[in-house]
Amino acid sequence: MFLGEKTHAGRRRLTALGPILVLGLALGAAAPPASAAPVVTIKARTDIKLLPILKQEQGVLVRGDLIDQASQRPIHAQTVTVRMNKRRQQVTTNEYGRFEAVFRYNDDSYDISVSFAASDKYAASQAELSGIDVEKQNVILGLRVDDPNLTGDNLEVTLEANTDNGVAAAISADLYAGSVGEDLRYITKLSTDMRGIGTFSLERSTLGRLGRKRLEVKFLGDRAYNPTQAQAEVVLSTTTRTTLSLRANRIAFEDSTEASGVVADERGLGIDDVTVALRAGGRRLASAQTDEDGKFVFSVAGNQLGPGNVSLQASFDSRKPWYIKSRSSVLQITVAEPQPVPVRHTLAAFGATAIAMLAFLGLRTRPWQGLLDRIKRWRSREPAADDSDSETPAVPVGGLRASAPSLVSSLRRPHVFAFNGTVRDAVTERRIGGAVILISHPDHHQHRLETDRRGRFDIDELVAGIWEAEVRYPGYVTEGFSLTVPHRGEFSGVRIELVSVRERIFAMYREIAEPLLPSRDKWGIWTPRQIFRHVREDNPAEALAELTSFVEETYFSQRTPNESVLPNAARLIEQVRGEHQIPETPQRMHTGIPL
Repeated sequence: MFLGEKTHAGRRRLTALGPILVLGLALGAAAPPASAAPVVTIKARTDIKLLPILKQEQGVLVRGDLIDQASQRPIHAQTVTVRMNKRRQQVTTNEYGRFEAVFRYNDDSYDISVSFAASDKYAASQAELSGIDVEKQNVILGLRVDDPNLTGDNLEVTLEANTDNGVAAAISADLYAGSVGEDLRYITKLSTDMRGIGTFSLERSTLGRLGRKRLEVKFLGDRAYNPTQAQAEVVLSTTTRTTLSLRANRIAFEDSTEASGVVADERGLGIDDVTVALRAGGRRLASAQTDEDGKFVFSVAGNQLGPGNVSLQASFDSRKPWYIKSRSSVLQITVAEPQPVPVRHTLAAFGATAIAMLAFLGLRTRPWQGLLDRIKRWRSREPAADDSDSETPAVPVGGLRASAPSLVSSLRRPHVFAFNGTVRDAVTERRIGGAVILISHPDHHQHRLETDRRGRFDIDELVAGIWEAEVRYPGYVTEGFSLTVPHRGEFSGVRIELVSVRERIFAMYREIAEPLLPSRDKWGIWTPRQIFRHVREDNPAEALAELTSFVEETYFSQRTPNESVLPNAARLIEQVRGEHQIPETPQRMHTGIPL
């Protein structure tokens, strides 16, 4: 299992002025260190190879080898469980991965099963043989392939069968094949002649796509011989071809150019998501990933190569054994001698940097916003807000509170693929543990996160695009929003605030009840009980009484209300509004209450 995002070499040439680079490096040194990557444990797959069952004076000897499926190396000091009919033993593998268990004679026919339980490093595996008769002869099978790294169209398979005494055995067995780590499928039947040898030509297309394949022969036994099996491995490989071309063969020392190419297989099809290295002489300059068409691009700077004639070559050294490495032809590029920088260019660079910084700080702080607000209030003759309404609690509003990206991040292109933060109560600011966050992308599977007991959540390496998010928790109003990946840090350390259903209904009730109080400032002074009692006593209208009872029951009920009660609250409010001719208020519009 691999965690990560496929990246490609940059397609655009990046030109930066000297002072801006110095400023970026200075600010980057003060940036906080990145959080540690998650630790992923990868378990190796295992195989159990059973050897022929032997009849001894002490009893029936069951033996075999525990091996690593990928490397075919023995696994020592591991416990395996051996079962023969209803009897069971646990034995430990020796330094060669070999295990042995002896059972007393009790029956004429035996069913043998060997299993290895998963450990910290290795995955579980199991092997079985049925119908073993100690009076029959054992057959030792050998399975060979002529080309362990197959690049041709056919694979020659040879099966050898001999008894314990070295006598050739004429048998018929089933051949299975498949990718390592996957279930094997039946291919054909193999038979050995009187010499104990059988050959078979297997078409490459029968084995499927490129990669490591496993062959297994199963002999189910007959009247003379006991069941047995044998395995072999083969790697379906392909030759590769790497090309390289230059956009310009001569560049200035201060300039740069592009080096591009393709990595293709033997059929001419591009190989995606593999690493290509660019070398100048004997040193490695850079590396890039191929795209879905096998293409790669390097940006080559003159000051990186140095003045003079330089040899460039692209090399593909795959870590996957089924891709045979290849190198491009050698190309020559000439880099001119460095030229002195005019003083006016340096002054212009500092001036451009100062203007850019002032513009950036202005856009971040917006000092003119307060002046514009005062002008708007003066034109509309609206009095400025004072502290007289400070006692009235604000209407609770939930949603996403994005983070302000750091100055260094704001100067860079979007580069962050993570999404993390906390979920809190919008009124009490209490952290909410166990909240469910669903994020989905039109072209990808949905991710489901759950906050820990401190309300925190974190997901790394989202693919690029626009994601739709939804946050849920019992008793709270669901919040939805969008986030764009990658970003500059505004979606790292975010704060998602949820409004409880009780608070939302009480806020909806406020626009009806507040005008009915002796004075509006009572809303911030009276308790909810006092408000309900006053509205019920002074306004006995049926719809208002029903609404008041509904809100009171929801607000004080021991049961946590869910979102399904909000449409009912909206319906009751519309009824009261129709009876009392209460107009819609800006406050109601601010809450975004659906009707």
